[in-house]
Amino acid sequence: MAIQIGAKPDSAFDDPIGMLKDCHRRIESFLGILCVVVDRAQGRSLTDEERVAVQAAL
Repeated sequence: MAIQIGAKPDSAFDDPIGMLKDCHRRIESFLGILCVVVDRAQGRSLTDEERVAVQAAL
């Protein structure tokens, strides 16, 4: 599932717990991307695709 930074969130300020859950899910997704890149790139330089994925996750 791609996450678009700046996209309309699922929850609004009237649902602070929902906002926290949305944020947590985004963090989990970004960490998942970083983990995949680490697993794929062990012992070698990052490819352009991996570098872009890391930059997006950061």
